[in-house]
Formats: sequence, C-alpha cells, structure tokens
Amino acid sequence: MRTILAIGASALLGAGAVAQSDRMRVVDPLGGSWRPVRIGALAVPAEVEARLFFNSGSEYSTQAGCGNFGGTYSLDGARIRTRPRDEIHTGKCRDRASARLELALAGFIAQAASYELLPDGTLRILARDGRAGTFRRPLPAIPALDGRWTVERIGRDASPPARRARLHFREHWVSAVADCNSFGARVTPAGGGFTVSGGAATQMGCDRERLAFDDRLFAAVGKARRFVPLPGGRIRLEGAGEPLVLRRPAPLSPSLPGTYSACRSNPRGVTYDGVATITFTRSEVRDSAGCTAAYRNEGALLALTRDGSKACAPPPASLNPAADVEIGERKSVLAALRPDAYAFDEEGVLRLRTTRGILDMCRAGEPRPFGS
Repeated sequence: MRTILAIGASALLGAGAVAQSDRMRVVDPLGGSWRPVRIGALAVPAEVEARLFFNSGSEYSTQAGCGNFGGTYSLDGARIRTRPRDEIHTGKCRDRASARLELALAGFIAQAASYELLPDGTLRILARDGRAGTFRRPLPAIPALDGRWTVERIGRDASPPARRARLHFREHWVSAVADCNSFGARVTPAGGGFTVSGGAATQMGCDRERLAFDDRLFAAVGKARRFVPLPGGRIRLEGAGEPLVLRRPAPLSPSLPGTYSACRSNPRGVTYDGVATITFTRSEVRDSAGCTAAYRNEGALLALTRDGSKACAPPPASLNPAADVEIGERKSVLAALRPDAYAFDEEGVLRLRTTRGILDMCRAGEPRPFGS
C-alpha cells in the first residue's frame, strides 16, 4: 500500500521556477516580526516598540514593554489557532501604558481566529470576538545596511575563509558571528550615521585563536559609526575601531538533491532520537529511519508517496497535535511529520513545512547557519 501525503496545487504558485521569497510565503507565511498598528479600537503609536513574533511555523510571542509572552499556533488555510502558554504579568512593566498594551496585544492574539495578508504586506487578524488587528513589518533602522553580509576584511587583513564571519542587520539590531561565538547589539540612527549600543556576546569555550578573532570582529562592529559605499556593491563600516569591508553573500541557486540534517528549529512537540537526516535524489527522498518516498515538487509544494515498509508507518502520536513525536535515526521524519512544502532561506537552509510547523534542515558539508 502506498500513501499519498500531499498534492501539488499549480493554481497556488504555478509550475516552473518560483522565487524563494514566494516559496517562503507558502511555507511560513507569518514568520518573523510584526509591529501592531491597531488592535480593535486601540491605535498603537509608531514609536512604541511593541512586537508580535511568529517562529518556525509553530511558536508565537508578544512583547510590549513587560516581557515576552506566548504559546503555540497552527494554520489551516486562512484560519489560525493559538494556544497561550504564558500568563501575562505586568509587575515589571515600564509604565501603565506598557501594561495596558501588553494585556491588549497578548489577549487579542490569544483569541485569533483568522488572518489575511493584504497586497501591501499588511497582516490583518480577526479575533473570535469580532475585533480586527492590523500589523506591519518593522522598517530597518538603516535601510542600506538591512540584510546579511559577509566580512571580507578587518582592518588591513582579509577575513580568513575558515572563520566564516558574517553580519546581519535587521530592524534596530545587528548580529555578528564567526565559527565560535555570536554578538548582538542595538543600532540607532544618529546624524548621518548610527550608533551601536548594548552589545553582548556568547561565551563559548573555543581555542585562543578563534576567541581572539571573535574579540576583534565584535569590537569592530561595536565601534562602527557610519558606512561608505565601495565598488562592486561592497561597503566599509568605519568608526572608532578597525574598519570592516562587507559584501553581500553570493546568490543561492539551491536544488533539492542532497543530504540534510535537522538544525536550528524545533517544531511543535518534536523530540529527537539521534540525528534526523533526509536524502533527496532527483525523484526519491529517504530518511535516516529507512523510509523512502517518491516525490514531485511543483512550485513550493511537495507531493510525497511513501513506500509500504514498516519504517514508513506513521506513529500513533503523530495524529494527535498535543502529543510529542520522535524523529531521528530510528524514527521516520517523513512518516511522523509528513512534509508538504519547502523553501530555502537566505543561508541555504532547507525549510520544510510539516504538520508540526517548520523543520529546518542543513545541507551536509555546508557551514552551519547563525543560531543553529
């Protein structure tokens, strides 16, 4: 017996080449950060740093000055179902306005019933009590710097390829990572440049050479105050420390064939029994538990047909959204999570839409992405 897991829908995206951004809108349509504009009758001032975050297709959180409160969510077409995990505490709020907004935002999302992505990029959510909320993507502090960069030079020295030094500017934040520690700080526009403040780094125990490189990189980022465009689309960050020459990463043209292992995200209710891996050929996919499926991909969608082996039998827990399921060396990814869509992100990570949310898979032999 063969089991059909998903059917491609050409009406959704069309056949042939599809931009990765379009694929990602299918795989993870709400993923990332949103700024509340209005919650029912409450207008949220633009200067207030309230946020709604959706992560990995399964987790959400809210923040409006009191802390982070959230839970899990799932999508079914235009319907959204949220399951709050945290009680809202306002004792540590900055002021009464923050407390009111925190309660309004968290309470609204807890009642979310449906959503719509409008043509201008606005997210509109309807609650069960009939209220509507509108949300927009936050604007970057420095638009010209927004996104990911590869570090080409530090001071007069070329950045060693083995260090894989990278920077990521997003909203009002910058992060830096090499092959040991990571660094994050706030970015604020100032005159014709910017300031970097509140920097903090992880404290991984690496060898002396890598720690010294981390210190040098993070100090240069923390002291940067302006950027200068260079030929070839590169930029130079300058300030009180060593200058950094940055370039955009080479464009990715990923294809499915290859071997991948689970990394970075942890879908809702999923635990691991060893390392979960999958291997795509041009027509089949096989996971580390020995389950094999024929597949077709159309746009962002995957149509998988599992074989009839014992390895491909779905575990009973996979049919219960509240139960935990295992995947890994002896537990089938394909049978337990039933992926039905895919996209590659900016770092080349394969993101699979599954019944439990987004499963991130890193290609074998490629550098591990930031945060994995």
